Amino acid sequence: MKKIGLLGGMGWCSTSIYYRKINQYINKIKNNQINPEIILHSLNYDTILKLEKKGDWESIAEILIPEAVQIEEAGADFLVITSNTLHRIYDEINSNINIPIINIVDLVGKKLNRTWCKKPGLLATKYTIDDGFYKEKLEKYYNQEVILPDSREIEELTDILINELASNNINLSSRYYINNIIDNLIYKDVDSIILGCTELSSLIDVIASKDIRIIDSIEIHIREIVYSVIRKNL
Repeated sequence: MKKIGLLGGMGWCSTSIYYRKINQYINKIKNNQINPEIILHSLNYDTILKLEKKGDWESIAEILIPEAVQIEEAGADFLVITSNTLHRIYDEINSNINIPIINIVDLVGKKLNRTWCKKPGLLATKYTIDDGFYKEKLEKYYNQEVILPDSREIEELTDILINELASNNINLSSRYYINNIIDNLIYKDVDSIILGCTELSSLIDVIASKDIRIIDSIEIHIREIVYSVIRKNL
């Protein structure tokens, strides 16, 4: 099996989901005694978050690139960035290492096309949305019309994601609020909802009842990782 490199800690909860599900799925395909080799570098999310708030992507790249290089030097066959937002500097990291990076945005785009979706609503932090890289890539390369929540909803959603979901501690009112955002996107005639923050998968049981296709970015990412390790579909 190939060796996985995980660049994580942004935040720790989503990184733990990656670790757990990768092992669970490979156990399911092989047997309970087999698990993949994983090289994990976990960063201090507080440091990254402060730079995100400043829009200082250059400094973020200066932190993440050496970590990615170390993961490659430790023997990883490919790299995974366990954050939708940090794919903002995918090109910078990719140009400094010689192993492939499994790009979560490309996987979301391919999933949308396979399921005949054309007008997705995007749930994500303002650091993912405001920069425009996620929306732009889906529209330019995957022929999507990406619909965003309004600015007030994006601010509130960001607060929920960072202060609650990132530490796996979400309250009931926040669950209702996220469902209201989804309802508002549905009123805009979206045909799908992208969970564009890895922690949002913890709410999948709540939003699965919605009469709309859910594009769960972390689940798509993890399944591609598993496929890349063992070359077998789940």
